[in-house]
Amino acid sequence: MATNAYIDANNIEKHYGSGENSIAAVDSVSFQIRMGELTVLMGPSGSGKSTLLSLLGGLETVDSGRLRVGNAILSDFTSLASAKFRRANVGFLFQDAGLLDRMSIMENVALPLAYTGMAKKLRYMQARKSLESLGLGQRMDHVPGQLSGGERQRAGLARAIITKPKLILCDEPTAALDRENSGYVIEQLKSATQNGHTVIISTHDEKIAQIASRILMLDKGKLIS
Repeated sequence: MATNAYIDANNIEKHYGSGENSIAAVDSVSFQIRMGELTVLMGPSGSGKSTLLSLLGGLETVDSGRLRVGNAILSDFTSLASAKFRRANVGFLFQDAGLLDRMSIMENVALPLAYTGMAKKLRYMQARKSLESLGLGQRMDHVPGQLSGGERQRAGLARAIITKPKLILCDEPTAALDRENSGYVIEQLKSATQNGHTVIISTHDEKIAQIASRILMLDKGKLIS
């Protein structure tokens, strides 16, 4: 694969525990991903998918090996540098959407823009536009508990893409959704790659695998295909 890949992982490892109790959640994994690809991570529960997403998003640091995302060498970063990298480059979409219960949907979606220094009025204008594009224009003043599971996940997607991140990381984004909402989220993620985003999805959902540019199979922390 081209050496100018957007993501370049070279023998990265992440262990939990120590000594005889040490577990290799990610074990000597190497791969490259181009900008704009939709990559799916698949494998049984405990295979290392979620840990790998955390490493790619700078939520955790590798124990060994070299991990580059864009121009950032994440394997060399301090926790502060990792936090700055996340704010500038990464959008996250989790299985439960990860919305803050006491904030309105508008406030939830606008929140990532606060860290960029954008004025409140502009943040809310951007959030409104994003929510309306995802069919949530009438739900902006509601709190997460007043939304259906599908609506919460769409709000989570709006928040994940609000800063126009280069990298969107999704952990089982359709696991709790019905067929209609699952299909909608899948189409939106596919559309994101057409707009230049790089999307990586950890999933058991075969429907997502069908639209992937490539599939990385993990088992017991190792990349098997």
